[in-house]
Amino acid sequence: MSTAQPRRYSYSCDICQQRCNSNAALKIHKRIHTGEKPFSCDVCPKSCSQKGSLNKHKLIHTERRQFSCSVCQKSFFYMQSLKRHKSIHTSKQSHSCSVCQRTFLRKYNMEKHKITHIIHTVERRFSCIHCEKAFRTKSSLGLHIKTHTGEKPFSCDTCHMTFSQKTGLIDHTKMHSNERTLSCSVCQRTFKRKSNLKTHLRTHTGEKPFSCDICLKSFSQKSILKQHRIIHTEERRFLCLFCRQTFKEKGTLDRHTRTHTGEKPFSCDICHQRFKVKHNLTDHVRKHTGKKPFSCDTCQKSFSRKNGLNRHKQIHGKGRRRTHSCPLCQWSFFEKFHLDTHKWKIHGIKKDQNHRMKMDEGVKTGIQ
Repeated sequence: MSTAQPRRYSYSCDICQQRCNSNAALKIHKRIHTGEKPFSCDVCPKSCSQKGSLNKHKLIHTERRQFSCSVCQKSFFYMQSLKRHKSIHTSKQSHSCSVCQRTFLRKYNMEKHKITHIIHTVERRFSCIHCEKAFRTKSSLGLHIKTHTGEKPFSCDTCHMTFSQKTGLIDHTKMHSNERTLSCSVCQRTFKRKSNLKTHLRTHTGEKPFSCDICLKSFSQKSILKQHRIIHTEERRFLCLFCRQTFKEKGTLDRHTRTHTGEKPFSCDICHQRFKVKHNLTDHVRKHTGKKPFSCDTCQKSFSRKNGLNRHKQIHGKGRRRTHSCPLCQWSFFEKFHLDTHKWKIHGIKKDQNHRMKMDEGVKTGIQ
C-alpha cells in the first residue's frame, strides 16, 4: 500500500517569495502583482484573475441569493460568503500582522495584507532607460515605459478613447453601462466603478489618506489634495480673456468666466431650470426630491443645505439670546433671517417694507 507523498512547494515567486506547488499555481499567484485579469464576464465589463472567480461572479446576474443571515437578514450567493459574514456578529479581530500589529477578522485577509510589507523590501532590479525610476518586476517596467512612448493599445469600442493598460479600459467601459453592480454596505447607494465606491466609503468612515506636506491638512481624494496644493503657491496661470483677472485654478476661472458670458451649463432634469454653478443645481434638485442629507446631531432635525444646518445649530449654543424681536407681535428670534421670514409669512411684510417700518419707528421715537 502506497502512502501519499507530501506536496513540494518548489515554485517561488520572485517578487514576494511565496512558494507554490506547481507552475500553474505560481502563474495565477503572480497576477496579484501584475493586475492581469484574463477572464472577462460576457454580461458586464468585470474581469477576474481566475476562471473560478469569474464563475462565482456570474451568479450575481442570476439575482438568486439563497443563503440568508439569521441575525441581520443579509443574503448571499454562496454558503462560504454567509459563513464569513456571520463572523462579524460573533468574532473579535483575532488575526494580527506580525509587522505592523494591524488585526483582521480572517486569516486570509491578514496574509494578503502581509504581502504589502514584503513587496516594499524587494529590490527594484528593472530600470527605465528614459528616466531614473526602477521597478520590482519587468511587467511593471513595461507599463511605465508606455508613459514615455505614449503607447495606448487598448481602445474603447463605444467612444474610441485609448488606454495604456487593459485595466484602465475595463474601468472606463463601465461609464457606458447603466448597470450599477457595486453597492455601499452602509447606505446601499450603488456605483458603476470600484474606485468610486472606495471614494464614497470614506464619507462614512471619515478616512482622509491624502495629506498636504505643507499645512498637514488631509483629504479623502488625491485630486482634491492636488487642487489644494495650489493655494500654497503664488502662481496664477489661468487668465480671464474678458477682464484679464488671473486665477490659480481652472475651475475658478471657468466659474468666473460665466459672470461675463451668462452661460448656465447645469440643467435640472425635472423642471429644466439652468444654473451657472453645479452645487446650486444640487441644492435645487433637493426641492423636487425632498432629500435632506444634513442632520443636526443634537435634535435630529434635517436640512437640504449645509448652511441651513449651520444656522440651525446656533440655537443649541449655550448662553445665546433671541436678540431679533418682531415689533408687531413680540416674537423673538436668534437670526435676523428668521425674523424677516416670520414678518413675511405671518404679517405679509417683505424686506423693502421692513426698511420703511424701521424709518417710521425712527421718526416716532425722534431718531433722525
